[in-house]
Amino acid sequence: MRRIKPSVAHRIPRPKQRGSRTGSIVDPFRWVVIWFESGLEEDVLFSLVASPDVRAVREQQVIRYRGPSGGTPEYHSDYEVDWRSGTVSTIECKYEEDSERKAVPAKIAGIGRNAVSGSTDDYRVVTQFDLDDVMIANARAIVACALDDDPEGLAAVRRALPCMPQRFVLGDLAETSGFGFRGYRAAVALLQSGSLSLEPGVRVSPDAAARVARPAAS
Repeated sequence: MRRIKPSVAHRIPRPKQRGSRTGSIVDPFRWVVIWFESGLEEDVLFSLVASPDVRAVREQQVIRYRGPSGGTPEYHSDYEVDWRSGTVSTIECKYEEDSERKAVPAKIAGIGRNAVSGSTDDYRVVTQFDLDDVMIANARAIVACALDDDPEGLAAVRRALPCMPQRFVLGDLAETSGFGFRGYRAAVALLQSGSLSLEPGVRVSPDAAARVARPAAS
């Protein structure tokens, strides 16, 4: 059985009596628990975990910074993201109206300029307008299929990829793999690797138009 590593959060979010949604998911590509503290954080988390551009996601990482009145107060990041490009971002998730009302971009930029520990390459705010329904649904599907933890299915789909034309539908890739519906779910999970990708704006389904993006990772 796959061993799931505990969260690396410096602060575990606690459920509130009312208000924001709180919970966790298992990242099936790194096999670690990651917490979220709102519905927006949950959507952003699925999108990050499913992205081929992301190497790792850590939540609630402490950053100490020089305060305007002295001292070094603590800030806990919503997410700290290691990108495959080699850079690291601190991400604050805020609904647009809250971000503007609370001047969040200026606040997080100030934390970045004055960080004395736990600093990253850039500090950014993500709002609901940085996501769309297709992106969120696809990310959730990718994570759900990856939780199958099916190395045989993944290997079969990787073997089938060189046999596919430049553009195809996921159902055809599943049939070529010889694994049928199991191959389809493995193909969806493989989207996270960047080995294949969907056409822009296309929702995950057996009829989804896809293309080979680069050679499959081993």
